[in-house]
Amino acid sequence: MENNVLEVLRKAATKERKRRAVAIVCLEELTKQLAEAFSPLMGDGFDGSGYNAIHSITNDLYFRYKRHEGAENYELEGFYFDPRQNQVWGKEITFLQGKDFWHQVARILAWVDELPDLLSRLESSRNLHFMRLKKIIAAIQAI
Repeated sequence: MENNVLEVLRKAATKERKRRAVAIVCLEELTKQLAEAFSPLMGDGFDGSGYNAIHSITNDLYFRYKRHEGAENYELEGFYFDPRQNQVWGKEITFLQGKDFWHQVARILAWVDELPDLLSRLESSRNLHFMRLKKIIAAIQAI
Protein backbone atom coordinates (compact mmCIF):
# COMPACT_ATOMS: atom_id res chain seq x y z
CA MET A 1 0.00 0.00 0.00
CA GLU A 2 2.71 2.52 0.98
CA ASN A 3 4.70 1.73 -2.15
CA ASN A 4 1.58 2.37 -4.24
CA VAL A 5 1.10 5.81 -2.65
CA LEU A 6 4.74 6.68 -3.24
CA GLU A 7 4.50 5.54 -6.86
CA VAL A 8 1.39 7.65 -7.43
CA LEU A 9 3.14 10.66 -5.88
CA ARG A 10 6.23 10.17 -8.02
CA LYS A 11 4.16 9.90 -11.19
CA ALA A 12 2.16 12.99 -10.26
CA ALA A 13 5.35 14.95 -9.53
CA THR A 14 6.91 13.89 -12.84
CA LYS A 15 3.75 14.86 -14.71
CA GLU A 16 3.66 18.22 -12.91
CA ARG A 17 7.30 19.01 -13.77
CA LYS A 18 6.63 18.33 -17.45
CA ARG A 19 3.36 20.33 -17.46
CA ARG A 20 5.00 23.26 -15.66
CA ALA A 21 7.97 23.28 -18.05
CA VAL A 22 5.62 23.55 -21.04
CA ALA A 23 3.55 26.21 -19.27
CA ILE A 24 6.69 28.29 -18.70
CA VAL A 25 7.58 28.10 -22.40
CA CYS A 26 4.02 29.27 -23.19
CA LEU A 27 4.29 32.13 -20.69
CA GLU A 28 7.60 33.19 -22.23
CA GLU A 29 6.00 33.32 -25.67
CA LEU A 30 2.99 35.19 -24.30
CA THR A 31 5.36 37.67 -22.63
CA LYS A 32 7.26 38.20 -25.87
CA GLN A 33 4.11 38.81 -27.91
CA LEU A 34 2.48 41.08 -25.33
CA ALA A 35 5.66 43.09 -24.71
CA GLU A 36 6.00 43.85 -28.42
CA ALA A 37 2.40 45.09 -28.54
CA PHE A 38 2.34 46.95 -25.22
CA SER A 39 5.30 49.23 -25.86
CA PRO A 40 3.74 51.15 -28.77
CA LEU A 41 0.30 51.12 -27.10
CA MET A 42 1.37 52.14 -23.62
CA GLY A 43 4.62 53.98 -24.28
CA ASP A 44 7.60 53.78 -21.99
CA GLY A 45 5.19 53.21 -19.17
CA PHE A 46 6.59 55.81 -16.82
CA ASP A 47 3.54 56.22 -14.65
CA GLY A 48 4.78 58.82 -12.21
CA SER A 49 5.52 56.26 -9.50
CA GLY A 50 9.08 55.86 -10.71
CA TYR A 51 8.51 52.38 -12.06
CA ASN A 52 8.39 52.11 -15.80
CA ALA A 53 6.72 49.80 -18.25
CA ILE A 54 4.28 47.87 -16.14
CA HIS A 55 0.64 47.07 -16.53
CA SER A 56 -1.22 46.22 -13.34
CA ILE A 57 -3.25 43.06 -13.58
CA THR A 58 -4.27 43.17 -9.92
CA ASN A 59 -2.84 44.91 -6.86
CA ASP A 60 -0.25 42.18 -6.43
CA LEU A 61 0.25 40.89 -9.97
CA TYR A 62 1.75 42.89 -12.81
CA PHE A 63 3.08 42.52 -16.32
CA ARG A 64 6.38 44.24 -17.07
CA TYR A 65 6.61 44.88 -20.79
CA LYS A 66 9.99 46.58 -20.80
CA ARG A 67 13.14 45.96 -18.77
CA HIS A 68 13.38 47.99 -15.57
CA GLU A 69 16.74 48.97 -14.07
CA GLY A 70 17.19 49.80 -10.42
CA ALA A 71 20.30 50.86 -8.57
CA GLU A 72 21.23 47.28 -7.72
CA ASN A 73 18.62 45.14 -9.43
CA TYR A 74 16.56 44.80 -12.59
CA GLU A 75 13.40 43.15 -13.86
CA LEU A 76 13.04 41.71 -17.33
CA GLU A 77 9.83 41.49 -19.31
CA GLY A 78 7.41 39.08 -17.70
CA PHE A 79 4.73 38.50 -15.09
CA TYR A 80 5.53 39.30 -11.47
CA PHE A 81 3.80 38.62 -8.17
CA ASP A 82 4.35 41.11 -5.36
CA PRO A 83 2.32 40.52 -2.20
CA ARG A 84 3.62 43.87 -0.87
CA GLN A 85 1.69 45.48 -3.75
CA ASN A 86 4.61 47.77 -4.67
CA GLN A 87 4.64 46.50 -8.25
CA VAL A 88 8.39 46.50 -8.39
CA TRP A 89 10.88 43.87 -7.30
CA GLY A 90 8.19 41.24 -7.31
CA LYS A 91 8.83 37.56 -7.80
CA GLU A 92 8.74 36.39 -11.40
CA ILE A 93 5.94 33.87 -11.47
CA THR A 94 8.09 31.29 -13.26
CA PHE A 95 9.93 30.95 -9.93
CA LEU A 96 6.74 29.98 -8.12
CA GLN A 97 5.95 26.33 -7.62
CA GLY A 98 2.86 24.14 -7.37
CA LYS A 99 -0.48 25.72 -6.52
CA ASP A 100 1.10 29.18 -6.17
CA PHE A 101 2.32 29.00 -9.77
CA TRP A 102 -0.99 27.72 -11.16
CA HIS A 103 -3.00 30.29 -9.21
CA GLN A 104 -1.02 33.10 -10.85
CA VAL A 105 -1.36 31.44 -14.27
CA ALA A 106 -5.16 31.37 -13.79
CA ARG A 107 -5.13 35.09 -12.91
CA ILE A 108 -3.01 35.89 -15.98
CA LEU A 109 -5.36 33.93 -18.23
CA ALA A 110 -8.36 35.79 -16.81
CA TRP A 111 -6.57 39.07 -17.58
CA VAL A 112 -5.74 37.91 -21.11
CA ASP A 113 -9.44 37.18 -21.61
CA GLU A 114 -10.21 40.78 -20.57
CA LEU A 115 -7.56 42.36 -22.84
CA PRO A 116 -9.80 42.72 -25.93
CA ASP A 117 -12.30 44.81 -23.94
CA LEU A 118 -9.53 46.85 -22.34
CA LEU A 119 -7.96 47.53 -25.72
CA SER A 120 -11.32 48.39 -27.26
CA ARG A 121 -11.96 50.99 -24.54
CA LEU A 122 -8.45 52.35 -25.03
CA GLU A 123 -9.00 52.56 -28.79
CA SER A 124 -12.34 54.36 -28.36
CA SER A 125 -10.85 56.86 -25.96
CA ARG A 126 -7.91 57.59 -28.22
CA ASN A 127 -10.16 57.95 -31.25
CA LEU A 128 -12.25 60.55 -29.39
CA HIS A 129 -9.14 62.52 -28.46
CA PHE A 130 -7.83 62.25 -32.01
CA MET A 131 -11.09 63.47 -33.56
CA ARG A 132 -11.28 66.36 -31.10
CA LEU A 133 -7.71 67.33 -31.88
CA LYS A 134 -8.43 67.25 -35.62
CA LYS A 135 -11.48 69.50 -35.11
CA ILE A 136 -9.43 72.00 -33.12
CA ILE A 137 -6.73 72.11 -35.82
CA ALA A 138 -9.36 72.47 -38.55
CA ALA A 139 -10.92 75.39 -36.62
CA ILE A 140 -7.52 77.03 -36.17
CA GLN A 141 -6.72 76.63 -39.88
CA ALA A 142 -10.12 78.12 -40.81
CA ILE A 143 -9.24 81.39 -39.03
